[in-house]
Amino acid sequence: MIKRWIYLLSFIQIVIAVNSIGHMTTLYGYHFTILGIPSTQIFSMKYYFEICGGGFFMQNIFLFLFPKILYGNISYKVEEGKDSIIEEIKSIIPKKMKEASVNPDFENILTGYLIEAPFIQKDFSLSQMSFDLKVPERIISNYFNKNLNISFSEWRKNIRIEFVCKLIEEGRANDLTIEAISSNAGFASRSKFIDAFKERKGITPSAFIKSIVVNN
Repeated sequence: MIKRWIYLLSFIQIVIAVNSIGHMTTLYGYHFTILGIPSTQIFSMKYYFEICGGGFFMQNIFLFLFPKILYGNISYKVEEGKDSIIEEIKSIIPKKMKEASVNPDFENILTGYLIEAPFIQKDFSLSQMSFDLKVPERIISNYFNKNLNISFSEWRKNIRIEFVCKLIEEGRANDLTIEAISSNAGFASRSKFIDAFKERKGITPSAFIKSIVVNN
């Protein structure tokens, strides 16, 4: 579907370009005819603004509806088989979920989402999760606050620390510095990572690594 809009945008750009070249050429005194019609009539000021204005308007509408044309593969993925603009727009809008069905629905969605470990990105946020899952931020926030009794920020720290511990226990962090480990887990700085780690594990990351090495 997106490819068709790219072709249409390309055609609009060609029309605008041809119209602009014809108008400027005629404006500077080089007159010619196309199929017996003089260029002064085809590329008049009136038609120039109508074609360019209409073309740019249509182009902006398409780019607004389909940002993937500009930015490539962003977080959401348009489902295959959509046959209309309306259906594609509907697929982007966050899905409404009944309050009573939040627990099972969102828990299953979240489990599948975390497989790709999106939380290791430094800019991972509640808004990003909402955008990726097409679930309103209110639903996600309520899930953490009411069901898990924890804020999204604390949950994010917890899951990042567990991710780090798993890497260390599997021996995949032996050749990495503390800075590299913290960065790979999505923490903004080494100090924030150490503080979060000590708060949850009771020891520093270095001490934890040494304990794993000794036990192995």
